[in-house]
Parts: sequence; C-alpha cells; structure tokens
Amino acid sequence: MNAPVALLLVLLWPLLLATALTHAKTRPMAMYFAPWSAIPALILGLAFDDSTLHVPGTMLGAVLQFDAGGRVFLLLTATLSLAAGLLARERIERWGSANRFTLFLLLATTGALALALAGDALMFFTASTLLGYALYGMMLTETTAAEA
Repeated sequence: MNAPVALLLVLLWPLLLATALTHAKTRPMAMYFAPWSAIPALILGLAFDDSTLHVPGTMLGAVLQFDAGGRVFLLLTATLSLAAGLLARERIERWGSANRFTLFLLLATTGALALALAGDALMFFTASTLLGYALYGMMLTETTAAEA
C-alpha cells in the first residue's frame, strides 16, 4: 500500500465505522472496532514515508499532507484518540445511548486525525468544524445519559 492510499484510509476508517453504526446488522461489529479506530493512523505514522495527496473532486482542491512535523502531531493525536476510545468503552457499555456516543466519538476521531493531516486552510477548517461539532455532540450525549 502506498502512502496516499494510507492517508485516505486513516480518514475513511472511522467514517466507515460510523456508517456501519447506522445499520442494525453491522452495528455490533462497529461497536467492537470503534475504540480501535485510530490504529491506521498509528500505522501510517510509524511505517510510511512523507506524502502529499491532492483530493480530487473537492471544492477548492483539499490537500492532505504527511510530513515530519505532521508525523509527530499525527502520532500524538492517534495515541490520544486510541486512549480516549479505550477509556470510553466503559461508558459505552454502561449507557443506554451508546450508539450516539460512539458515533460522535468516531466523528471526533476523524476530525482530530484530519487536523493532523491538513495540508491547507480548507482542510484545517473543515476538520476543526467536524471535531468541534462531534465534541459538542459527545457532551450532549453525556449530559443526557447522566440525567437518565
């Protein structure tokens, strides 16, 4: 696998798991793999060389960039996302609204990893918006579950 494909896989894996959460047949598999959604980012950070990917078909031509500075940030973000996912397993098992929380956790992971790979302002602001809304959704889910 070459580095540009790995760049896309890092962002698409949590999104595929989030999509799998919306279907009853694939939900148990998605719930099982959700805490581990940052593993492709760790593999990219440890095993691949620097790369840049111009994403075709996006408005204004978004760019994903993986370089030496981004490697450190990607490894840190992936490690924190992995730790957050593993710590969230207890809450996911305890709460009745685990599907919503897991969905927002996967979207937050995608946003955080996209921030580390952002190669231009468009991708940076898109990723930070996704991350912000996902974290807000996680807070609302936590408040709703705590009140129940």
